[in-house]
Amino acid sequence: MVLSTKDWYKYMSRRILDALGDYKIKEIGYDQLESLYTEMADQEISPKYVYEHFALLGRLLRYAATRDIINGSDIKHYEGCLEKLDLQKKPDREDPRVFQDDEMQELLESVKTQYLLWLIITIIKETGMRRSEVLALQW
Repeated sequence: MVLSTKDWYKYMSRRILDALGDYKIKEIGYDQLESLYTEMADQEISPKYVYEHFALLGRLLRYAATRDIINGSDIKHYEGCLEKLDLQKKPDREDPRVFQDDEMQELLESVKTQYLLWLIITIIKETGMRRSEVLALQW
């Protein structure tokens, strides 16, 4: 199942609220953030998704500052806490492998009797869309 962006934000927000919802925003500090981080690591959530959760949390905190729910100095405190966690945006990995023309032809030939799969591969080939983008397309 592929989540829409809106659903993904709801999912991340729910995880953040489940972990931090019992605290007032001014009570959230390094210990609470570390607890959320540890909980996510224990659930073997990928570093990329852990980073995305904390990036969303940072955006929410900055929004709270613009609405005068917290003050600007609190943001610096939160950002310092987040820096201590040393979150990695993406794990180190090699550049993505790109199919050569003959390999792509061979792949398309192997799925020519499975029209939907052939169509999906052709859309990816012609547009450069990511898998999640193609799967989220609606007819």
